[in-house]
Amino acid sequence: MLAREVDFRCEEENAERIRLENINPKLIIPIIYHECTREDVLVLQYCEGVRIDRTDELIAQGTKLLPLIETLMEIFLRQVLINGFFHADPHPGNILIDNQGRVILLDFGMVEELSQQMREDLLDLIMGAVNNDPDLVIRKLYSIGMIEPFAAHDQLVKAAGTIISLRKMKGIPRRQ
Repeated sequence: MLAREVDFRCEEENAERIRLENINPKLIIPIIYHECTREDVLVLQYCEGVRIDRTDELIAQGTKLLPLIETLMEIFLRQVLINGFFHADPHPGNILIDNQGRVILLDFGMVEELSQQMREDLLDLIMGAVNNDPDLVIRKLYSIGMIEPFAAHDQLVKAAGTIISLRKMKGIPRRQ
C-alpha cells in the first residue's frame, strides 16, 4: 500500500476511477492535470471548501447537516456496496464541503476494492442489524472474517441480544 501511496500516478488512476463510477451532482472529485502528473508530482484543481469536522463553519455557510449526512452516506455506501471500489482514507482532512453543500473528496492514495461476495455479505450484515436479526449478523461476521471460527457462538448470540435490547430501550425503531 505504501509503495502505491507514494506514486502519484496510482493516485491519479484511483481518482479517475472513483470519478467515473460515482457520477453524482453532490460529489466533486478535483480535476487532475494529467500533463503535469508523474510519479512524484500530482497537480489538481483547487477546490474551495470547509473541512467536514468544522460544523460551526458549515452551518454558518448555510450547509444543512442532515442532508449532508445523507449525501455522505449515499456516496460512501455506493462506493463500498455497489461499486466495490472505495476511498479508504475518509478522515476530515480529506473531505471538504463547498458553499453549495457539495462533498469534495481529496487524496486518493489509499483505496480498497471488495469482491462481489464481500459486498453482498456486508449488505446482509447491515440488514441483519437493522432488522434485529442477531443470527444473520453473526453468520455474516463469521463470513467476512470479523469473528474467528473458534469464537463461542452462544456468547455471540447473547452479546447481540444485549445490543438489540439496548437499542429497543433507547427507542431506536426497527427498519423494514
